[in-house]
Amino acid sequence: MVSRLRCFGFLLLASVLGAAALPVLARPASEPCACRGMRGFPEPSNEACRGCLPKGVLERLWNTPEDPAAVSLDAIRAEHRNKHFLASDERNLHLFRDAVAEAGGGFIGVGTDQAYLFIGWSRPEFAWLTDYDEWVVWVHVISGIFFDVSDDAQAYLARWSSRGQRESLALLAARFQDPVQRRMAERVFRAARPLTARRLAFLMDHCRRAGVATYLTDPAQYDFVRNLWRSGRIRPMVANLLGTQALRGIGQAAADHGIPIRTIYLSNAEQYWKYPESFRENVRALRLDERSRVLRTLASKRANGDYRYVVQPGNLFTEWLAEPKVASVGNIVPFVPIKSPGHIPYLFLERRPGAR
Repeated sequence: MVSRLRCFGFLLLASVLGAAALPVLARPASEPCACRGMRGFPEPSNEACRGCLPKGVLERLWNTPEDPAAVSLDAIRAEHRNKHFLASDERNLHLFRDAVAEAGGGFIGVGTDQAYLFIGWSRPEFAWLTDYDEWVVWVHVISGIFFDVSDDAQAYLARWSSRGQRESLALLAARFQDPVQRRMAERVFRAARPLTARRLAFLMDHCRRAGVATYLTDPAQYDFVRNLWRSGRIRPMVANLLGTQALRGIGQAAADHGIPIRTIYLSNAEQYWKYPESFRENVRALRLDERSRVLRTLASKRANGDYRYVVQPGNLFTEWLAEPKVASVGNIVPFVPIKSPGHIPYLFLERRPGAR
């Protein structure tokens, strides 16, 4: 297994990105193109390198340090420890849509399939897909390759289907010439494929029933996600919420190039531990403000088969973490009892620390 995953450079396969373009970061016509192929993507031709980012921006956004990949994996329940969570089980992520719609800026999120919902809704300028589990990062690398070759959502879904497995494995074998990387991609794909296929089918049906369009049902959202991948504006990387390098590097690089972090998705990771100083410092480094949104879920599966869904302005989260007495997420989020198996709480937290 590869000890760490590093992605290098940018690939631009479309000369016009529409809403995906970043005028503030656009490369001056006089500056040489800095395109290089991302891992798992073919090397771009000179003709494909139109509109790429300035070399300095490329180096800052892609060459910030990662954290070491996790040796052991946390979980709330003992039987789930050291398990790779390759597909989400959060059933009602559509509840977050309005909180992040058209947020822009930078997106940071843990997990796998959740990220593409948020990217489609929030339309970020740049997205960091982060996790401390190297397998999760590989799921994103594989997803990026599938977005690259899939013109629409149906083609993307087919890549994860049992019927499309042989063709997908052939694609991965062609994209990874290094035998170690190829074996890792194939191993992760075989483990993730059935989980992802079921998950994406559920999301497409559930969100449609809820009246919420996603990249799986809205061609404009799908095109945005795909173009963000193909223009090199999605970086999958190993990052530990409790680490000391990755998130701080992201925060500094984003600030250097005027990309405010507008959406950060934590899933239910905060339930795994009390807040150490490393986590507080990581959040401070992201420079969250009143327009930033922190998305979290809190497990309540025994009561409603799902989670509680919680949104908090980023500046308030930073304020709460500055309080030494705030030891865990339970000190921030008020407890909301589950009233029935169908009760799915949604909270928008506006209270400041010390307020009654």
